[in-house]
Amino acid sequence: MNAYPRLSRIAFVFCIIVVLQTSVVSAQRASVSFQVFYDQLSPYGTWVNYPSYGYVWMPFEDANFVPYGSDGHWVWTDDGWLWLSDYDWGWAPFHYGRWFYDDTYGWLWIPGNEWGPAWVCWRTAPGYYGWVALGPSVGVELFFGYNYYGGRRDSWVYMPERYMTSEHPSRYYGPRSGNDNFLKSSTVINRTNTSRTGNARYVSGPERAQVEKATGSTISPVSVRESSTPGHSLSNNQLSIYRPSVNRSSGDKPAPEKMSNLKDIKPVSQRSGNDFFKQPGRASAQASPSESGRNTNNTQRSTPSPSRTNNNNTERPQNQPEHTTPHTNPEPVHENPVRTPPPPRQEMRPPPMPHNNPPAGMHHGGPR
Repeated sequence: MNAYPRLSRIAFVFCIIVVLQTSVVSAQRASVSFQVFYDQLSPYGTWVNYPSYGYVWMPFEDANFVPYGSDGHWVWTDDGWLWLSDYDWGWAPFHYGRWFYDDTYGWLWIPGNEWGPAWVCWRTAPGYYGWVALGPSVGVELFFGYNYYGGRRDSWVYMPERYMTSEHPSRYYGPRSGNDNFLKSSTVINRTNTSRTGNARYVSGPERAQVEKATGSTISPVSVRESSTPGHSLSNNQLSIYRPSVNRSSGDKPAPEKMSNLKDIKPVSQRSGNDFFKQPGRASAQASPSESGRNTNNTQRSTPSPSRTNNNNTERPQNQPEHTTPHTNPEPVHENPVRTPPPPRQEMRPPPMPHNNPPAGMHHGGPR
């Protein structure tokens, strides 16, 4: 006779637990506006009002910076290949929005409201993988339908497939002079997943089994967990990352608190170190370029990191001689997180040219 009250109490406690868990998840996935991007990214770059695109963000980086190429690496997740950035600000521009290249000012980022592990195009050639950031208004359909090459052919990054799981992929990138050969001898990777909202598709990248065969290693998926605060951290093969639902249309009219005029910014070809603005005192209104925040331990931060140093340029994807090769043996899946200079390299040859002409309909340029 006492069984029913006991069961009722158990059921009540269970309901309370479910409600609390649901409340926590709801809090972690609370809807935010673009204001979170405007506020959180300001210490690491400057916002400008760009014709046609409105508010766009320019990181405090020099001409060597390439989205999904500089200071980061790929990890396998249930959502596909995810770009794990070493930058403190990497939780946002590599998982929301689009990048585009301005011939004068370099790379700029347009905020977006769809989260994805990486908004890139993928291609494969015999022994190689390559990728490039998707441009504005470019979706999977355009990428597949027109054999999308990207707005700048030299923005593609490619490397031998056996280094796909390396924590230091920039050591093995092919020279830009080989991009044409790579593009002409490669084909698209058309494996797709649907975004968390179900409103967009993204390319998930090479198949896990293919990468395991190429690297000779077993790949353990990294589990992705919600973080309640901006940032990201990786520990014990679990990635905690801030990925809220972003409301594109907000009644409070979000806008950057601090902005710069394009005319006050040095062309990307003239930047070096902390020299970002034309007038030396201009940088005082924003964080200096030295505070652009590389998160070398993939730990979560909410404030700008100390000055970055890169004296040997080992982590810059394109700041290397045109003819270099990686190690002869593939790296293990799990590496020591401490960055060390790469050993001497041999010559790395670009992918071979095909013996026949590219398929009909393949164009060799993209919109500027």
